[in-house]
Amino acid sequence: MTDPSSLDTPERAPEENRQLYGWIRSALSHQVAGHAAALDRLALVGLGHVVGLGKQRVLLIGPSGCGKTTLASALAKTLGLPFEIVDAAAMAENNWSGQQLEHSVQALYRSAGGDMRLLRKAVVVLDEIDKLALQSGLPGAVATGTSADYRRGKQESVLALMGGADIRFSAVGDRTYDMSWSAAEALIIACGVFPGLRAAGEPSPADLQKQGLIRELVERFGQVIRLQPLGVPELGLVLEQGLQRTRCLFQKLGYDMVLPEVTLRYVAAAVARGCGDAGPRSATTWLEVAAQRRLLELLASNAATGSTVTLTPDDIDLPPIDAVSRRRRSR
Repeated sequence: MTDPSSLDTPERAPEENRQLYGWIRSALSHQVAGHAAALDRLALVGLGHVVGLGKQRVLLIGPSGCGKTTLASALAKTLGLPFEIVDAAAMAENNWSGQQLEHSVQALYRSAGGDMRLLRKAVVVLDEIDKLALQSGLPGAVATGTSADYRRGKQESVLALMGGADIRFSAVGDRTYDMSWSAAEALIIACGVFPGLRAAGEPSPADLQKQGLIRELVERFGQVIRLQPLGVPELGLVLEQGLQRTRCLFQKLGYDMVLPEVTLRYVAAAVARGCGDAGPRSATTWLEVAAQRRLLELLASNAATGSTVTLTPDDIDLPPIDAVSRRRRSR
């Protein structure tokens, strides 16, 4: 969508901006299942970014697998801007340094085709930022001592990116820092689960600090958008999309697989009930395992080309709903 020259376009008429908002909202809805309220707000974020309303720093909060990273990536793709997903979990576990941030900027530069106007408006997704928090909300998971200092240091290292400080990098990947980039005009979207947060309402800055984000980092976020768990119909769509790889494998072998709506709704309802405390990713794995089992049966029986299997609820092995899952769902 984004032509580099449009980034320097003079002030648009209000009618044009309203049309642009509608276009962004519609494009997002075709890429993401559910989350209507979040899509409304993210479309406004995208519009504000395109028209140049200054630093945009957004925190997306929601249960695992509900689509936070997908939403952030979809917005970047819709705007036609280069984007990079930075794994905050890796920052927490490894000796993450400024050098690794340089690698991310190099990747953005390549995605922008070397166009600095596009790079200036790039989108950075800080995935699993809750892994840097001092308090995960789970029993016994509070970071203390050296671990707490380490995580606090990692959060502080993100502040330079959030604040728009200049980051030097090499355009060709060597150690000669011949380029400089500032995230001052970039759109930064952080994503996290934060399981210890209360389930209802938008979390306040104090709530996020209680989860172990340092005050300086919390204050960088202009807005927090909470995503609710997907409903059964939306989960069914996500599961159908997640099984495309396995469906293609059937076809490569000359077979076909049918996934009836009753089976999709059966698995989606199990997720909604809290089976195994699973999210859409785990549920997709349940379906993949069941489909692969049926595929192996076809191969073992030397089934004829064109043979079809239909996955039924009886094919799916669901984990039990444990006591921990019940407590979390009831909060």
